[in-house]
Amino acid sequence: MVYSTATGWDLDVLRRQLDDLLETLTAHSRGPSAGWAPPVDVIETCESFVVRVDIPGVPAAEVRLSVRDRELRIVGNRRSHRAPAGERHYTRMERGAGRFALTVALPGPIDPSHSSATLRSGVLEVRLARVEERRHRVHTIPVAHEEP
Repeated sequence: MVYSTATGWDLDVLRRQLDDLLETLTAHSRGPSAGWAPPVDVIETCESFVVRVDIPGVPAAEVRLSVRDRELRIVGNRRSHRAPAGERHYTRMERGAGRFALTVALPGPIDPSHSSATLRSGVLEVRLARVEERRHRVHTIPVAHEEP
């Protein structure tokens, strides 16, 4: 069952976003090998929603995308570049490595069959085709007059 507030927020979506946020925060507190969260931009155009994610060093084969309702789920993995023992010693390591999982709330309904994704120069760009939202449209219903 899906519960919604008076403002139209889907509480299940909000719960999943909070779970993802807590997962990301606890992953950062465990150190760089525990996971990371790449930055995300969401751009709205007339024809589509464009989601850009900075994931340098992540090959396309390590990225999985899925759409459910108004959520884009991005899961991937960036391998750690550790030098063999004895060759190098890291004095500083800030770039995250490991698995990441993001859920991006989309501002409107989309058509996944007319969407695409490209990974170029470390930036994943997902173009999600917009569809007209039907719930706010006004429909008139003609009233037929019947004689008693």
